[in-house]
Amino acid sequence: MPTVTFDGVGGRVSPSSKSVTYDGTYGELPTATTTAGYTFAGWFTEKTGGSHITRNTKVEKASNHT
Repeated sequence: MPTVTFDGVGGRVSPSSKSVTYDGTYGELPTATTTAGYTFAGWFTEKTGGSHITRNTKVEKASNHT
C-alpha cells in the first residue's frame, strides 16, 4: 500500500501523509494552512501544473509519492 505525503509548500498540513490503495481513490484529504500572501488552491500532482487531486481522484501510482 503506497503512502502519499502532502507538501503544504510552507503551510502546515494535518495529517502530513496517509496510506492509499493503488487503483482506489484518495478519499478524505488533509487540510492545509495558508502561508501569508497565498491562497490554498487544493492538492496537485506537481508543484506547478499537474493534475488537481480530489477525494474521488483515482490513485495511479503504486509507489510512495508526494
